[in-house]
Amino acid sequence: MQRRTASTLPAESGGGRSARGPAARSEGAVLRRRAVPSLPADPEEARDLLLSKAEECFERYGITRTTMDDIADAAKVSRPTLYRYFGDREALIREIAMRRSRMLHDRAHRFLETQPTFPDRLVEGLLYLAEKGRKDQFYRLLMRPETITIANEVLMDPEGQTVQFYGELWEPVLSKAAAAGELREGLDLKAAYHWLAYVNFVLVGWLDLDPRNVEWHRSMLRQFVVPAFVAEGGAPGRAGTQTRGQAAPSSTSRARSSRRGTEGARSS
Repeated sequence: MQRRTASTLPAESGGGRSARGPAARSEGAVLRRRAVPSLPADPEEARDLLLSKAEECFERYGITRTTMDDIADAAKVSRPTLYRYFGDREALIREIAMRRSRMLHDRAHRFLETQPTFPDRLVEGLLYLAEKGRKDQFYRLLMRPETITIANEVLMDPEGQTVQFYGELWEPVLSKAAAAGELREGLDLKAAYHWLAYVNFVLVGWLDLDPRNVEWHRSMLRQFVVPAFVAEGGAPGRAGTQTRGQAAPSSTSRARSSRRGTEGARSS
């Protein structure tokens, strides 16, 4: 029997990752992990390292094609070690999404503080968060059509960390509005945070499809989001924008009102 030397072995086809199946990747991963240093002793540092390696894999291979083996291989740990920190791939995705959100928290809070009115904080804050999410590489991957179901499960869980993050971000805004009498009475705050997260989730997709039409999105938010939060007679938005979705009076109607006022003054 002829012995198969390196020169007689069949060459692996090109095409990068697609040429290798999961079994081949797993075998290579096991060999590469054997003589590798362990994770940092500090649990938080170890988690951060694993999350960073997971992000690298998701950005390199895509979210749907990345396996736990790929992440363990990149982090140079065994699969059982990875599973001790994260129960499954969805848990990793959720943690990465939360970590990326928290990196934005302080900047977003400072931005909200620059807005002059409560309606402006709602509208401009949602647009700001959506634009940042649209430009974030991980969120862009998560919002692709093939991963939208995963994104919905991870980001829209009412008891999940993402909705909790939105609560932390928007609570000071809504509390300030309530103290000023600008917040609609009887608002379910927990449901409000969940809905704001959902609106932001939708906005990311809208802006990605049509990033130039920001004014249209702004107008829709003022007409349909602001009235859900602002008390009757609350402060108007930027440049006197109506907060109850009513059209501003036209120049003709203003002229008629002016004439009626003048005629009334003359008759008196």
